[in-house]
Amino acid sequence: MKITIYHLLILIFGGLQPYLYSQTTIVQNSTITQQQVFANIDTLIIQNCQFTNINGEAVRFSGIDYVEISNCSFTNISNTISTRAVICGKSTSKVLLKNLDLQNISGTAIRIPTDGASILSDRVGTVIIDSVNIYNCQSTTTLLGDAIRIFHTDSLFVSNSTLKKIDNMGIDLGRNSSTTQTAQKVNYCHINNNQIDSVLADGIGAKENIDFALIENNTITNIAYDGIGARPADGDHGIYWQAPNAVIRNNFISQVKDGLVSGNYGLGISLRTNATITNNMVSHCTGGGIGYFNDHPSNGNIFIANNVVYDCMSQGIYMNGSNGNILNPILVSHPDTVFVFHNTVLNEPIQTPMHLSAPMAFNSMPSKNYLAGNILIFETVIDTSKHIFTTNTSHLVKQYNHLVSGDINFEDYPNRILKLTSSSSAVDFLPFGTTFVSYDILNNLRTGNHDAGAYEFTPNTSGLNSLSTEPNSIQFFPNPSQGQLNFKSSQMVSNMNVYDFFGRLIERIKIDNSQGEIQIEPTNNIFLIQVVFLDGTTTHTKVYIN
Repeated sequence: MKITIYHLLILIFGGLQPYLYSQTTIVQNSTITQQQVFANIDTLIIQNCQFTNINGEAVRFSGIDYVEISNCSFTNISNTISTRAVICGKSTSKVLLKNLDLQNISGTAIRIPTDGASILSDRVGTVIIDSVNIYNCQSTTTLLGDAIRIFHTDSLFVSNSTLKKIDNMGIDLGRNSSTTQTAQKVNYCHINNNQIDSVLADGIGAKENIDFALIENNTITNIAYDGIGARPADGDHGIYWQAPNAVIRNNFISQVKDGLVSGNYGLGISLRTNATITNNMVSHCTGGGIGYFNDHPSNGNIFIANNVVYDCMSQGIYMNGSNGNILNPILVSHPDTVFVFHNTVLNEPIQTPMHLSAPMAFNSMPSKNYLAGNILIFETVIDTSKHIFTTNTSHLVKQYNHLVSGDINFEDYPNRILKLTSSSSAVDFLPFGTTFVSYDILNNLRTGNHDAGAYEFTPNTSGLNSLSTEPNSIQFFPNPSQGQLNFKSSQMVSNMNVYDFFGRLIERIKIDNSQGEIQIEPTNNIFLIQVVFLDGTTTHTKVYIN
């Protein structure tokens, strides 16, 4: 194993201390079969190493300003202590874990901090986990097989990572405790663009002590994939969230299977406090699509808008205020206001009594509740009084909800493509001037009389086949390209709107020129560019990105 230790001597002019010694440890290009413990240095860098067949944690660190572990693999690591992990540490200002592969792990893969630390000196500043693959975390009788476990940290970023076949939780955030909860909080976290699949407990779960979180663009599938889950008495969910003020948006959640064999059902998104939940796709969940339960502290508002929920065994969207508070049974709190706007929900009456699988339900909600602009499809149920089930909820204002029993000319109802067509009865459903949500699930601006549901019908931008019949007055070259496109037009261009293959708006570009250059990130191969000219006319061009 190659370990290099650098001692840097830096002269400081005009300071109280004339010399500062700095120590950097670099481990690289090695195969490592023993535990590595690092403490009380300035910088630790581990690169291009293979950790294999180790009993105990592979890397443990403390008292370090900066830790970077990149381009390494960890295989066949067996943890021996429940409060540690393959990679774990505390008392560190910044931790960067990038381009790592962890496979065949007993216990937890990544845990920060180590050993349940709670004092201020143990705290970690920023943790960045990027492009990390974690596969096959196994629980034992004494160890939980979590993929990522983080608390007592200022800021957390998890992105572009794949977590698969995890015996417990995919990403576990925060910690509930009567004595250390405040000290161990996470001030901010951003969980973005991760693939979480085949997890026995929650895909992403948060305790109460997260100050603010943004959870977006994640794909979460096959939760409790054995039909039992990790916690049969409680239920396992795609996203389980106890902390206030979170924004949960643009996630795809499907196949939450808890309870199919035994145990309690699981939801796509199980919310326990106030939050904003928008633009998510949720389907095929045993315990319902999106649900709120008041067993943790809650105040402020719940805002649920532009979500598409379909084919769940229980209610599509369910607001339940009948639970007590777990941590303090004397305290029962509720949100101040609940807004449920412009969702498209499709369920069928597969439970008895049928209201257990209604598209929408409110139970014992003392908050002010507003339900507007939704499409609620209760398949085969003609009696529209069954679409919204309400008990012990006195303040529920219902406006302009389209209650139907089947296909209303969606793009492809059998395959659950629930975009609207021009002949759909949901088009222009709301009276002129009635506005609840300005953009739809694809970030298209709602114009004119707003449509019911998550999708606003936009004939010129709803897909690559909906092209303008006007001749193009602009050229893009080269086409195909690597993402960098030149354009030349006979007219002044005001702006360009870039849509992906599915018709989703991914970027608006301000131009104010008749020629120039744009850059498109190659997330797909085919894009549609809507060009808006200075005189207000538009045209569309299909471009190909290699």
